[in-house]
Amino acid sequence: MGKQRIRIQTSQDRQLETETLLADIGKLAKIGGWKYDVETQQVQWTSEIFEIYGLTEGADFSDVDVLAFYDMPGRQELEDAFQRCLTSGVPYDLELAFTNSKGQKLWVHTLGRAIQADGKSVELVGTLQDITERKRFQQSLAASEERLRLLSQQVPGLVYEFQMFPDGRLCFPYVSENIRDLFGRSPKEVLSDASAVLENVHPDDHNRVFESIRTSFHTLNIWDCEFRFQHPQKGILWIWGHSKPTAQPDGSVLWHGYLVDISERKAAENEREQLLIRLNQAHKMESVGRLAGGIAHDFNNMLGVILGNVQLVLERLDAEHPMREELADIENAAKSSVDLIRQLLAFARKQTVAPKILDLNETLKGTLKMLRRVIEEQIHFDWRPGSDVGQVYMDPSQLNQIMTNLCVNARDAIAGAGTITIETAHVTYDRPPMLEDSEHTSSDFVMLSVSDDGCGIEADLINHLFEPFFTTKDVGKGSGLGLATVYGAVKQNDGFIEVMGEPNQGTTFKIYLPCYDKKPRSAQQEESSANPLANAETIFLVEDETAILKMTTAMLKRMGYTVIPTSSPSQAIGIAQKHQGHISLLMTDIIMPEMSGQNLAKQLMTNNPDMKCLLMSGYTADTIADHGAIEDDLQFIQKPFTKKELTDKLRTIFDRP
Repeated sequence: MGKQRIRIQTSQDRQLETETLLADIGKLAKIGGWKYDVETQQVQWTSEIFEIYGLTEGADFSDVDVLAFYDMPGRQELEDAFQRCLTSGVPYDLELAFTNSKGQKLWVHTLGRAIQADGKSVELVGTLQDITERKRFQQSLAASEERLRLLSQQVPGLVYEFQMFPDGRLCFPYVSENIRDLFGRSPKEVLSDASAVLENVHPDDHNRVFESIRTSFHTLNIWDCEFRFQHPQKGILWIWGHSKPTAQPDGSVLWHGYLVDISERKAAENEREQLLIRLNQAHKMESVGRLAGGIAHDFNNMLGVILGNVQLVLERLDAEHPMREELADIENAAKSSVDLIRQLLAFARKQTVAPKILDLNETLKGTLKMLRRVIEEQIHFDWRPGSDVGQVYMDPSQLNQIMTNLCVNARDAIAGAGTITIETAHVTYDRPPMLEDSEHTSSDFVMLSVSDDGCGIEADLINHLFEPFFTTKDVGKGSGLGLATVYGAVKQNDGFIEVMGEPNQGTTFKIYLPCYDKKPRSAQQEESSANPLANAETIFLVEDETAILKMTTAMLKRMGYTVIPTSSPSQAIGIAQKHQGHISLLMTDIIMPEMSGQNLAKQLMTNNPDMKCLLMSGYTADTIADHGAIEDDLQFIQKPFTKKELTDKLRTIFDRP
């Protein structure tokens, strides 16, 4: 067995190893030590401090002022701390920036404390550590956090980390400051517990949202969800969330994503959906209108033949003839049918506008009879006509349209048994409250009021009542066009509307229409009324419906006119070219197979510039407009017309200068 050498370590050896170890640790940690002798004012440094200051170890640096390396105000801070430690024994702990002798920008962490004897500091000892790398990392981290903060502020919502643990705990390890605006919470409130936010998810969406989170937790699929959130101040918000999950070593899942307030988008989508529903409803109404227009044309032609021939027969019979009563019944039935067709067209907004002087009370009596067939029996009409309310100048169908829409609106507001009150009165304003018509000068108005005792209306909705497609009714209960149509008709006749109402207190609509200005009739007008018969005028009649052509020809001849009848525009042009005498008036249908009545009038008036023109049609206003505008020098009469209506129209044309 060989001899084993045993090395005995002396205390001097151990001290040397310890010093070597401390020196190696100091170099590794970039930390050095120093000692200041108060009595001798000598400073001792370890080698690491020489390296930090950029000085050569062992060199003469007695003239080097190391404080000059430090940046202000750090220099003053270090000097003050050193003096306090020296005089009062107060230790210091500072992090300071400085530039060493080699021009390197460094950060150091310096500690200092006093060693005292007999109550006095005899030595100061401390450390100096190069923490530049740590400081740079901290600054870089702070810059990154600031950049993230600034970027997150620009996102229309918030960016977040959301974590779910296997035991079901939920939290937001990170969430941007925008959470205050979106959820009314601070980041600290949800850092360890997300319930402060999640408890305000709308109850109807709560289960769906949590189920989507659990599904994403187990499948690690992207979480994408829209839900409603009950904000403490803003009310119900629509939120859209999108995030990517990542499994964590502890079994939890961490989502990174963003949440956005999409309330405006949802409101726009809902409004667009409502508009589409109303547009479809409007298309249905337009289809009904087109159907009504087509039926109206055929009925107008048939009624024109019936009404015209009955009146011609009645003129031939003696006052005591036994057939007069039956024929009068036929005439009245035909007139009622004409009114019914015009009411249908008013509902469909297809009627031609023909203003007349109307006694408001008398006209409303007839309208109310029709409305009683439309409004349910449990709703009572309270009719309160005023005295001497005055006359208005407007199309009767427009007045019917106004009344129908207002009464149907009142019926829907009542939703059961109730009362619709209709009043008329004469109103005088020194300055009419015309909201949009500053040029209006009339001060006398006929007021038409329609009131109900129904559900009433919120004050903030009154300003929207007359907007097209605005409605407070349920889907399918109204198109939102009724009150807009009322507004248009009233404005077209230089009137204005007032609305008053409160919730559960009913609603009142007051329509103000200018009183008709009664101008004295001229002598020529008096003579025309007294003698409505022809004055040797020749009328060129063009009508493609044989029955109407025959009836109208007979009617005109009975009035005393010379009539040249024809059934087509081409025949009319040929006859006009050969006719030697003067043609006083062209009376033509507007819509014919070969050309429109307007175009025929232009051709014939080229060679007959003094010829007047009267257009007629049984079609609706929009159909007539499709075949060209009726110019100011062309008169129009709507089929079917009575003999008196035709007589008055012709004398108006011929007697006009």
